[in-house]
Amino acid sequence: MEVSGMDCVYSQRFDFALGFAAQQHDGQYRKGTRTPYLVHPVAVGFLLRSYGYSEDIQIAGLLHDVVEDTPCTIEGLEDLFGSAVARIVGWCTEPEKNRSWEDRKDTMVSNLAKAPMEARAVATADKAHNLRTTLDVWDSEGELIWDRFSRGQDAQLNYYRRVLKALESGFSDPILCELRSAVEMFEARVKDV
Repeated sequence: MEVSGMDCVYSQRFDFALGFAAQQHDGQYRKGTRTPYLVHPVAVGFLLRSYGYSEDIQIAGLLHDVVEDTPCTIEGLEDLFGSAVARIVGWCTEPEKNRSWEDRKDTMVSNLAKAPMEARAVATADKAHNLRTTLDVWDSEGELIWDRFSRGQDAQLNYYRRVLKALESGFSDPILCELRSAVEMFEARVKDV
């Protein structure tokens, strides 16, 4: 896995990816809020940047949800950003939304267990940010947060535990501490309820 230094803060390609993500997610909001959806992929991209990942991995972080949540395709990403970015996003894309929540999550966990290291890094940043956001909203809104999800806290906790286990299998990157810490916070919160 290529890890680059922080000598260049931004590139035209990174800026183009950021603009593309903004365009694709325009009008979308975080679940149950008026927070623009773009906040999430930007947080993922910058978390990857903070751990020194290569530009391709950072860009995949910015774009990790565009195939899942917009009309964009893997082929379209490959045309614009290259095969490395498209391949990483492909690994991070959940199966079709017409399948059951359990089936989609089972498939995702199975895929992450065999994903290449680059995709595991993006998935770790994605899941860590999602879970930390959930914990923040739980702090401010209490139990009402679970009305936003198709499954409650027990199913969510079980899913994140399984994701962490799948990602840890053969992957020992420091970024895992982000997800591990968030899962531990979630476990502590559930015990307190």
